[in-house]
Amino acid sequence: MKAALPNYQLTVTQLSGEPTSSNRECDIMIGTFDQATTRRLVVAVPLGAYRFGIAVTSDHPLAHHSRLALNDLAGQRLLMVPRGISEKNDQLRDAIETAAPDVIIEGTHGRYNLDVFNRAADQNLALLNLTPWQDLHPNLVTVPLDTPLTVNYGVLASRQAPQPVQDFMNRLRQLI
Repeated sequence: MKAALPNYQLTVTQLSGEPTSSNRECDIMIGTFDQATTRRLVVAVPLGAYRFGIAVTSDHPLAHHSRLALNDLAGQRLLMVPRGISEKNDQLRDAIETAAPDVIIEGTHGRYNLDVFNRAADQNLALLNLTPWQDLHPNLVTVPLDTPLTVNYGVLASRQAPQPVQDFMNRLRQLI
């Protein structure tokens, strides 16, 4: 794409602060999104979709499955984002609660950060996970979850981005 976008330069930067902070120090980022996110916060150029899995410690009873059905989560303590952050997560929560009504869902403090992965490992909790994060924590293994639900990911920019960023997003959308 560099040849098609010669007037743009990308710099990779470490973001600080909370993922929900309105004071971001970047113009664009790669991230997940759904209709709720794009309606409220960002414009997105879709690149693909991530699948869900369940991250557990290697000695957790679920770790030895090759795939997990929703009812396999019965009786488990499951970490996931609270309702209202992601429509796809809310839909999956509803499906899990229907298939395994005795699952104990524990909400995180918003979107995931490293503390959430450490909590899952330290407390031996199951964690709703996405494919790009399956190797994020060395003490967790991710088992694919049988669900048709996926989460879109792509290039994201603020709805109030400066004009050069809007131009880049429009050009990228044309190329993809």
